[in-house]
Amino acid sequence: MRTATAPLARALPRLIALAMMSVASSLNAQGPVANGLAGSYVEAQELGRRDEADGATRDYHRTVLLPQFSQLYRVHLRECSTSLPQPESTPFSFVAALGADGRVLRVWSDRSTNVYQCVRGRLLFDRFSAPPRAPFYLYIHMRFVNPSPSEAPGPR
Repeated sequence: MRTATAPLARALPRLIALAMMSVASSLNAQGPVANGLAGSYVEAQELGRRDEADGATRDYHRTVLLPQFSQLYRVHLRECSTSLPQPESTPFSFVAALGADGRVLRVWSDRSTNVYQCVRGRLLFDRFSAPPRAPFYLYIHMRFVNPSPSEAPGPR
């Protein structure tokens, strides 16, 4: 004799999948996560703008972090652009959270282009001067511009 558990057994994989999707979506909800970092790109962006403007961190941002970041980022961007078969020129923004020792703890982005993915992979191994508070959020907006005719390669 068949029991009522047979339909339940057939439905169980779907129920488990729905429960897993529910848990995953709640993990992506806004708000700080267990490690104390921003819970979303939007929150990280707001914290990056705060850290850029705050009197307690403004000098570090302008005179220490940006020069270090610019030097490394230029190298990463050049290497990524030349190593990718078709580098995308879509603008993107990202936020890097720095720990007390200057290590990159996490990176958030508003979109995922192949150039961003390459740069992100390299940024995660970078270390900067220790920030005045941690985590410190560095917000960067990246857009590509076409070189002027005098800078473009080829015949003039």
